[in-house]
Amino acid sequence: MKKLSIVTLYIIVFVLIILGIFRIHNHTRYFQQECILMDSFFKIEAKSTTDISPILDEIFAHLKHLENILDSHSDTGFVFKINHLPQNDTISVPDELFEIIKFSLTGENLSSIKYSVFSGSLVELWGIGEKNIVPDSSEIASVLSHCSSSGFLLIEDGKKLVRLDSSTDIDLGSIGKGYAVDYAYNRLLKANIPYFLINAGGTIRGHSDSPFKIGIRHPRQPDSLWGIINLPSDMAISTSGDYIRYFEKDGIRYHHIFDLATGYPARPAVSTSVIAETATRADMLSTLIFVTGEPPDEEILYNIIYKENGELKSRGNIDYERP
Repeated sequence: MKKLSIVTLYIIVFVLIILGIFRIHNHTRYFQQECILMDSFFKIEAKSTTDISPILDEIFAHLKHLENILDSHSDTGFVFKINHLPQNDTISVPDELFEIIKFSLTGENLSSIKYSVFSGSLVELWGIGEKNIVPDSSEIASVLSHCSSSGFLLIEDGKKLVRLDSSTDIDLGSIGKGYAVDYAYNRLLKANIPYFLINAGGTIRGHSDSPFKIGIRHPRQPDSLWGIINLPSDMAISTSGDYIRYFEKDGIRYHHIFDLATGYPARPAVSTSVIAETATRADMLSTLIFVTGEPPDEEILYNIIYKENGELKSRGNIDYERP
């Protein structure tokens, strides 16, 4: 009887140890990693029963590599290299870059060339956040004639670009972050992470078993929210606003989102938000709608905050609740 009790005790202890190990290995842990990328605060939050730190490290390492590819300001950036090619020179570009540029052409067509990533020379002329000077109208007119995809030829075979116009430059500030968010999303989804949320300066996408509560920033009150939306899992939202980079002169706000029909900062909105199936598309469309003032398709989920008679108002088909 005594021997039986000892054996039973050993079995109980063994079972408890096994259960303890099981709990340790199946305890959900919270992970967070962040850094400055593409001039934005890039943050990933995730929950997992396993240590995903190596995966997050891998993702951020690739994002820094992608940042260098898309960089148009540093002489180490690949886009910088493209923008300094002599006229009629041909260059093979990384797959990611070719994919982004090719996708951006849909936005150029939808906006009737009011929006284009081939507007780098106009962005450089204004230098919002650096020069803070309104360019002369003749300078703007001269640059505008070079702000479209006609300055380059895209060759699918070998992923090549031919620079047809030496005055046409590329700037991917309106789409690069979205592409980066989609990369991180796809990598985490492939790793079967049950919950994660990626935020890159207002371009957001995540995966969960329930919608995410996402706040839309008030465009004139930095510490307040204009509204709160329910973002479905796996969908993306992107917000563009005139409060990110700007300067004021004579009571006029000059910001970094340009209307290529005029060469001046776009005026139809002060903030636009778009929900789409990918962050790349949402990022591009939030800029495009900011410039045009209207969605190019009735099925697009959007919200426009605009100014009317000195007051901020909003319209669109995104359901949100005011705080």
